[in-house]
Amino acid sequence: MNLTKYLVILLLALPLFSAAEEVLFSANYSGEHSGHKVKANRSLIVHEDGKFEFRSVVKHAIGSITEVSTFDLVDNVIIPTRYHYKRKIFGIGREEWINFDWDKKEAIYEHKGKAKKTTVHQLEAGMLDPSLYQLQLQRDMFQHEGKMPDAGLEYTFVKHRKIKNMPFEQLDNEQIKVGKKEYLAVKLQRVQEHQEGDQNSNKLTTVWLAPELHYQIAKIRHIDDGDEFILELESFESSGAVFDAIYIKP
Repeated sequence: MNLTKYLVILLLALPLFSAAEEVLFSANYSGEHSGHKVKANRSLIVHEDGKFEFRSVVKHAIGSITEVSTFDLVDNVIIPTRYHYKRKIFGIGREEWINFDWDKKEAIYEHKGKAKKTTVHQLEAGMLDPSLYQLQLQRDMFQHEGKMPDAGLEYTFVKHRKIKNMPFEQLDNEQIKVGKKEYLAVKLQRVQEHQEGDQNSNKLTTVWLAPELHYQIAKIRHIDDGDEFILELESFESSGAVFDAIYIKP
């Protein structure tokens, strides 16, 4: 099982912020994978120049993974500009970037120390990076007041070798406990597109969003051939009016 693959879709642990940054939200998580405890944090910040960063750090007994997505918000649309991924597992490091050039309609993937892996993808409107689909999912469910639109929700984002699509379907709502309080949560499940010879047919990803917490991800669960990875929200803080600007309704 590829532990890194699961950690990437997840979240972070206690970032540090400078005085020039304003934290729009910060969410702390705990969980478990293969008998090991996991701590994570996801945060959204804004710089003095108006640039946004969606930060995600996960810490595990065997290492850590950090993702930083830089983006602009133009006419209520997320426009990714740069994605930075860094991991250290069992002392072995890896670092990657995706730079978005919207003038040239290109996304350039780079791997530190491995120039041969550089890949250029053709950009189209609406494309995101591997982390920002999580934030967009929260925004979409907020704007649709917890009910998935008839057209469904599907996100397209740039990966190393390809452009990937991730559709979701809505299940029945459930109660989720955050700290000592219970919240009604919107439950979504990733739709797997099975094809002949597909090796991902036994994978299942489920996400719970808490409407009372601005549709923050309250729980995420991934199963792969019976192996389970779970993260649950422990605490959440937001900055109020500034945070609401990110979730403004069209």
